[in-house]
Amino acid sequence: IKGWDLGLSTMRKGEISKLVCPPLFAYGARGSPPKIPPDATLHFEVEVLRWMSGDDLTGDTGVMKKVVQKGEKWQSPKDGDEVTFSWKMTLKGETVASKENEVASLGRTPMVDAFKRALAKMKKKETCHLTVTPTYAADDSGIGAPPKGAEFDSVEYELTLHSWDPVDDISGDGGVLKKVVKKGEGWKTPKAGDEVELKVVGRTMDGNEFLKDEALRFVVGDQSISSGLEKAVTRMKRGEHAQVKVQKKHLERKAAGFPPTEAEEALFDVVLTRWSEVSVVDEELGCKKKILGDGIGYESPKDLADVQVSVTGSVDGTEFLKLENATFKAVNGEDVLPWGVEKSILGMKRNEKALVTLNTSKLLDTHGKLMFADKIQGEGLAEFTVHCQNFTKIKEPFELENVTDKVDAALERKGVGNKFFLRGNYPLADRLYASAYEILKEVDLKDDKDPSFQNANATRIAICLNLAACRNKMKQWREVIPILSPILKDNPYNHKALFRRAEAYYGLRLFRECMRDTKQAYEIQPSKQIQQLNAMAKKGADAAQQKEKAIWGQAIGKGLGELYADVPSPKPKPAAGGNEERKEVKNEEPGGAMEMDGDAAGNEKAAEENAAEEKKGESRIEEMD
Repeated sequence: IKGWDLGLSTMRKGEISKLVCPPLFAYGARGSPPKIPPDATLHFEVEVLRWMSGDDLTGDTGVMKKVVQKGEKWQSPKDGDEVTFSWKMTLKGETVASKENEVASLGRTPMVDAFKRALAKMKKKETCHLTVTPTYAADDSGIGAPPKGAEFDSVEYELTLHSWDPVDDISGDGGVLKKVVKKGEGWKTPKAGDEVELKVVGRTMDGNEFLKDEALRFVVGDQSISSGLEKAVTRMKRGEHAQVKVQKKHLERKAAGFPPTEAEEALFDVVLTRWSEVSVVDEELGCKKKILGDGIGYESPKDLADVQVSVTGSVDGTEFLKLENATFKAVNGEDVLPWGVEKSILGMKRNEKALVTLNTSKLLDTHGKLMFADKIQGEGLAEFTVHCQNFTKIKEPFELENVTDKVDAALERKGVGNKFFLRGNYPLADRLYASAYEILKEVDLKDDKDPSFQNANATRIAICLNLAACRNKMKQWREVIPILSPILKDNPYNHKALFRRAEAYYGLRLFRECMRDTKQAYEIQPSKQIQQLNAMAKKGADAAQQKEKAIWGQAIGKGLGELYADVPSPKPKPAAGGNEERKEVKNEEPGGAMEMDGDAAGNEKAAEENAAEEKKGESRIEEMD
């Protein structure tokens, strides 16, 4: 109770006092049934026999710690770290053991439990006094253990933590331990695919040297070195010097770093001298980028930024391209360089140098056409040495100050997106449309009297329509409906939005929803293209209905047969001429040729005429906004 906390904190050893605790400092209105009634004032006579000051490290006063000298900073060692400490043990007033500069692995080297708990909470150069019960100072526990057979209620220790070296358990099972000897530079570490160079010496635990290499080179993940050593390297920084202890289970045969004898452990002295970051820029194109020289800062070119580069392209040492201080607008379809190289530049920093590799058959521009075909004979690996000298900064959406600036930026992206759409490069068109959509997404369009807001609203609707058309082309139908449904909620008579949502519904085989949207779109703006899609949806819905009827008919017929027939129903005989094949309607992409029947038969001619108009580029529905 609170009264005890307050009263005892004022008393000394051997003092006897009377404490009077009113209800507020006792059990209050609830009391403590059955002995203490509600709102009771309690009277105590208290004698203080002894107490222990400091932190209770175990929660049961088994290890009490009192700081004698404060340490430095705030860090404490963790499990696995190599700690250097001194200790002195006092038993019944006499010093029975001590050790200066003891070195041990915290949590791994055997020591009394009290040391493990105390060291894990101490700071560098801290000295503390420990009072420990026998439970936490067993006579067979290792460092700091009392004499065998000694009987005591408590043992006193003076403990000083001098320093520690961080040791990381890389594998999580103690099989790969890394101790930093000298810190490296920066924050990056090698990853899978990077090219690494090490200075390494490998020894067995008895000191026999089995590996020495001043420049061991390998690619992370190619299994050319032991997995334990490789895991440690992926946690090192450039220039870092470390000692790595690896158990046998992480030392594979036929790989560098495997001791010739049946050693249970090996110790490696490793310096990460350098590595080249290698990244896959475009998996489909097989485009890779290796950093040759780090850039400045953290920014990279954005879409539509003006980029200044110097590029040299070669195949098998034969140069086919040389650009000095060339400037172009990124992701604008200028096709100064193959798209794979341009995409690599988008991930580079100012003054960064890199080697970009592409198969010569993948040197494609944004039209999908092969570049440098007149200069390169046959297939091979094209290497581009790229120096990204500088680029202009493109403002983020939140940096655009007013609605007019946002509309201008969105319109620029939409214009470039239209160019890619007409080229049939739908992924890049989608990229630009999505970027334009993000710029205007957060604009509050409630002020419909302001011309700038009206322009923003019209621009956003046009971008959404183009984005929907693009994703229909890419068969990403599920993403179209959430784009268009909010527009149709505010603009239910937008026939283009209705038609493009209908295309998405058709792609998803939601034929009834498709027919609903095409009917409404046709009432607003009649079009042969809408008629054709409606006819296709009707045929798809009829076929789905017939299929469903057949399935239910078979299920019900089978159920009734089992209820009323004494013998199994005979299997139906095939029709004369062979087995009758059941034809199913294919789910064709919207706009494709499809036979029409029933009410749709009259639209067949209109569909053919519409297809001819589309060929000429006269389609009003598919025209980019």
